[in-house]
Amino acid sequence: MTATQESYLNHFLGTYEKQVSKPVLDEVRDHYRMAITTAMTNGSSFDEALTNTHESFGGEHGVLSLEWPFQKSLVIRRRDDIEHALRRYTWGKKLPITIGIFLVIWWNNDTGSSLVSHLGGPGLFGFLLHVTSYYTEGMSKRANRLAFFLIVAAMMAYVLGVHTTNKSVHGSGNLYLIAGWSAVQTLLVLIILINFKQKPSPYLKRKEDVYGSI
Repeated sequence: MTATQESYLNHFLGTYEKQVSKPVLDEVRDHYRMAITTAMTNGSSFDEALTNTHESFGGEHGVLSLEWPFQKSLVIRRRDDIEHALRRYTWGKKLPITIGIFLVIWWNNDTGSSLVSHLGGPGLFGFLLHVTSYYTEGMSKRANRLAFFLIVAAMMAYVLGVHTTNKSVHGSGNLYLIAGWSAVQTLLVLIILINFKQKPSPYLKRKEDVYGSI
């Protein structure tokens, strides 16, 4: 293929850039390039080879349909990363961090403290900031840091400051009940923190966006 033909192919497939992730489109481009080169070697013109390759690939629908399997692979990879990180916190070198979180939660439940519940207000604001950044395709780094801090504060407040349950556990005076409830809360805190710490792929999309393009 000449440089002009290569440029035309990039322009042709570039119409799908907003609907198909770059890694997927790169694979499609490689497939097209190989098929077109083979067809031209066998005597076809470039235009004819491109048209036949596109039709054999399923046309526009064929290109767009590749995005959903790619998105599923990203979701599975993210889930595996979170599970691996959780194992490090529960049975690995980060276990001391988990023990520290558990002791703080134990103290909160054992003493009946409600100090952390005061973080709920700013935490809700942080959650709204995070949702806004997701649907408006990002904010400034400073705003994202603020959102992250406030969301963590909100989650901690929710997990640690559930008044009704905490008061019931504290009032029972049952050591095993306090320990069990503290362990559940610790697990929730770890899952929240790991989800924020494990950054998803920049190519990960919402399901509605993927289905809307097919």
